[in-house]
Amino acid sequence: MLEEFLMSSARAVGSNIQVTLQTKFQTFTPDTFQRVLKEQGFSIATAQLSAPTGQLSQAQTFSKGDLIVLLGPSPNPQTPPPILFQILNMIDLKLTSDGTAMIDRIKEILTRLNIVPDVIASITFNCTTTVTTSQEPTKVLSSRLRPGVLKSMSKILGFPRLQLMTMRLGTEFPLEKHSLQVLLEPLVTAPKSQYYVNVIFTSDNQKDFNDFIRRFGEVVIDKIVKLLSKDA
Repeated sequence: MLEEFLMSSARAVGSNIQVTLQTKFQTFTPDTFQRVLKEQGFSIATAQLSAPTGQLSQAQTFSKGDLIVLLGPSPNPQTPPPILFQILNMIDLKLTSDGTAMIDRIKEILTRLNIVPDVIASITFNCTTTVTTSQEPTKVLSSRLRPGVLKSMSKILGFPRLQLMTMRLGTEFPLEKHSLQVLLEPLVTAPKSQYYVNVIFTSDNQKDFNDFIRRFGEVVIDKIVKLLSKDA
């Protein structure tokens, strides 16, 4: 497991995962939330968050290694605040540096907060990472369009050399209770050699979420980029 982590960690540096969990009702108090994380060795800091109303609010963040946990701002007074898990430098929640899978560390926290599958309203996985490629991303993405489309669009708009800059794949839009979205575009700081990749999965079913986590990882992202580049 440690060797597997070391092999993937170099690629994962700079990657980021956010897991957002919304419950149907509150299963713990703020004091319980703080006590549970303190007991697990998390340190406390203060962060400024933007509420759905646009107002800024102060929030306590709890961090331990690459895992940061906090209560987000509630969208309305009747809805419990969401729990946010921020995982730095990681693509695959099945891996971690201490021998315990990151997803299992998250599950342990949820168990201590009395959160069981039946009380989950939604759970969202949001991963951002980069992929280095030997082919220029804009040329690869543009090649996926039907021949002549970009040329015709360039003529209509009066701008030559139009290219396809972004590809967004999804099951539906906007994202609903059981949806997947994948976005690929050239990385701003290295547009000729790297993709920026964003993967979002949301569900109201913890089993479906666990199944997705078991399937998802660095290999999946590499397969997507490789498939795009085939015959480009």
